[in-house]
Amino acid sequence: MTAYLVLLILFATALALALNRWPVDLVALAVLLLLVLAGLLTPNEGLAGFSSPVTIIVASTYMLGAGLRRAGAATLIGDFLVRVTGADERRLVVALVLVSAFLSAFLANIAVFALMLPATLTIAQRHNLRPGKVLLPLSIACNAGGLLTLLGSTPNLAAADILAKAGYEPLGIFSLTPIALPAVLFAALYLGPLGHRVFPSGELRRVVRPTLREIAQQYGLQRGLYELRVRKNSGLVGRALHDLRLREEFGVSILEVQRGLRRYSPPPPEMALEPGDIIIVEGKPGAVAHLAARHDLEQRARIPLEEVAERLPGDVVLAEVIVPPRSPLVGRTPSEVNLRVRFGIHAIALLRDGDAKTEGVRTTKLHVGDSLLIEGPRESIRRAVEQGWLIVAHYLEEEPGVRPTRQIWTAMAAMIIMVGLAASGRVPLVISAMLAVFLLVVFGSLKPYEMYRVVEWRTVVMIAALLPLGTAMQKSGAADLLGQFLMAVAGHWGLRGLVLGFFLLTLTLTQVLSNTAVTVLFTPVAITLAQQHGFSPYPLALAVVFGSSSSFLTPITDVLNLTVREQGQYRFVDYLMAAGPIVALYALLLTLMA
Repeated sequence: MTAYLVLLILFATALALALNRWPVDLVALAVLLLLVLAGLLTPNEGLAGFSSPVTIIVASTYMLGAGLRRAGAATLIGDFLVRVTGADERRLVVALVLVSAFLSAFLANIAVFALMLPATLTIAQRHNLRPGKVLLPLSIACNAGGLLTLLGSTPNLAAADILAKAGYEPLGIFSLTPIALPAVLFAALYLGPLGHRVFPSGELRRVVRPTLREIAQQYGLQRGLYELRVRKNSGLVGRALHDLRLREEFGVSILEVQRGLRRYSPPPPEMALEPGDIIIVEGKPGAVAHLAARHDLEQRARIPLEEVAERLPGDVVLAEVIVPPRSPLVGRTPSEVNLRVRFGIHAIALLRDGDAKTEGVRTTKLHVGDSLLIEGPRESIRRAVEQGWLIVAHYLEEEPGVRPTRQIWTAMAAMIIMVGLAASGRVPLVISAMLAVFLLVVFGSLKPYEMYRVVEWRTVVMIAALLPLGTAMQKSGAADLLGQFLMAVAGHWGLRGLVLGFFLLTLTLTQVLSNTAVTVLFTPVAITLAQQHGFSPYPLALAVVFGSSSSFLTPITDVLNLTVREQGQYRFVDYLMAAGPIVALYALLLTLMA
């Protein structure tokens, strides 16, 4: 009776996920609560998924992808692809598939897609390529590459976790490679010519948001930001910033003070300078040179606005704002209203009727419609907007990773260390993944405040909450019942027939259900069936993994396919033509290797 109750919960879960009316994490939590409250699992068994290594690894892969993206990996990869392919459409698809699949072997598919999509669209825009020819191959490659290693996708990790809990030797990091690698190589050779002849051209959307370089030119700042160091004998040492009157005497403003590892941007007016402080100033070259000579400051370098934006603390942003009607600023100067003291906002430059002004901004009476380039905490800018002082036209944060940073090599080194430790078998995968995240944060590729923002927590909670359902299926005998049914249907053809049966079943279900959910639900069935009939559980478990990971056959539930659908202007048949041969190759290789 208990087995039938668990099967009822299983089918109800599948139905709820297929209807897509409720968030997947909410459905998973409801299932978990039902299993515990019905006495089918103990509380410890029900909560075991939240302490499972797979849950931590999945969260880590999102962080790793974000760290690589922030370090500028997308730009580096885009430049590499253009150098290798010469921006030829067919050769670009081949290189794009291979590079994206390789990255997806070690990072979450969605993280790699987020990394590669901007690089691909930038290449298409610069070289007048047709996005429809390259976006679907990118989506397919990210999905197929996720099967190259154990770390590549969530279903892989979930199946490995279930096998380990059943007492079997855990899957190695390259256990899936013999099947996935031929499929990826085939995809690279197949999708280039196919896309060139068959896929629609798509539509390239132009970005209307101004770049920081454009803003610097518009406001006359392309040559006006400099880095200076305060020497020991400087006349500025020990004096508060509000007493220096640098703007009035030299036409120079201090935008940032760096003291050791801390950055103050903008610095508080009462802050006193110390020997060794690094200051970022704005002003004309002659004025900055005059200031440096007069107060014994070491001139270090000119700083582009893009680098200033990159170096800002996490809560501080550059923004282009407009003075609205009835603003308290109208007819008054920023200095008169104590804009810097009141909101912590520093006015860097003014644009009025197309004319830029960088000197005397704080003492200029403002008019309705004036545009200001400001720097300040995001929360302070929000308060100024709510109180009617300003209207934000654009936040001018540089998109993380639009150009390679100094952290790119340390980020890559962290990834290599993670893969090497996991492949050696001496360090568990969960520990090596956590170590890689730690290294990214320590070396600055990933900001501490970003770590938890970049994780798709809905997916993580769904995995943690659904894993105990597999335990309930084995504990209650529900897995035995499903195994007997599949044995009756496909068992006549032996192990190979069962492998093909599991693959086709999970392939069908994953078109309407989450691939992770399908893996969690049917891996216990595969293990139980193998135990009952003396088979190795690994071929059946791999059939479940490859079948459930083939959701990219259609655009119904696959997030990546859905993302590229509109811009690529793809038809349903395009997905079948692109992914069908790859999925068929999975089935063939799984059956032959069983």
